Amino acid sequence: MKHRLRIVFLTLLVLACARLAQADIYIKESEHSDAIVIMGQTHPAKELIKTTWMTRDKVRRDDPETSIILRMDKGLLYILRHPQKSYMEIPLNFATATEQPAVDLGIQATVTPAGEKKKIGKWNCSKSILKLDMGGMGFAITSEIWATEDIKIDPALYAKFTSALMAANPMLASSLHTMIEEMQKIKGVHVLNQTSIQMMGQTIKTSTTLIEFKEGKAPDGIFELPADYKKQSMMGDMN
Repeated sequence: MKHRLRIVFLTLLVLACARLAQADIYIKESEHSDAIVIMGQTHPAKELIKTTWMTRDKVRRDDPETSIILRMDKGLLYILRHPQKSYMEIPLNFATATEQPAVDLGIQATVTPAGEKKKIGKWNCSKSILKLDMGGMGFAITSEIWATEDIKIDPALYAKFTSALMAANPMLASSLHTMIEEMQKIKGVHVLNQTSIQMMGQTIKTSTTLIEFKEGKAPDGIFELPADYKKQSMMGDMN
């Protein structure tokens, strides 16, 4: 009897581990950007819904005009622009958090836990402040991030995911190694991210709010490049 119970227990354990290993993650978020005037041109406020599929070594985030595909298995990040049917390829190195990319612009990321807690929606959250020192490039980024540990996920994987999304900006890609290390200081999944960018005498504010987080199965082929999209260089016209 004990032997049979042990076999049943081990079978359930193996199935549970297999489920955790195979489960993909789906994230749905809403993003709000305030209206802003730059060089006399008014850019209206914008509301977007962004969806993300994440596996152990692949991530794809979509909004109506842009997609980001992270292929950790290839060490590459793709930025797709759907209206132009084009994509940009950024090489990344995920070997270690301290390995330097070929070009480093000296951008530094710093995460400081704020010690504040509150409930946002159904999640218990803690506050952290992320600051990006742009190395004298004329602008600065500060994010107030509320994260929850109610949702269980591999912290190292999630840190790579959040860092890679910032690295979709080519200027930040060169500092991915420092961002990954710092982002691991934020415990849990981001529920609310309020970002302020100081640039050209203007303040650009955005906020991203978690709507849904669940396990599932990513659609087949979602992490592949569309066959009819043309590659653009990092210096090419992506407008």
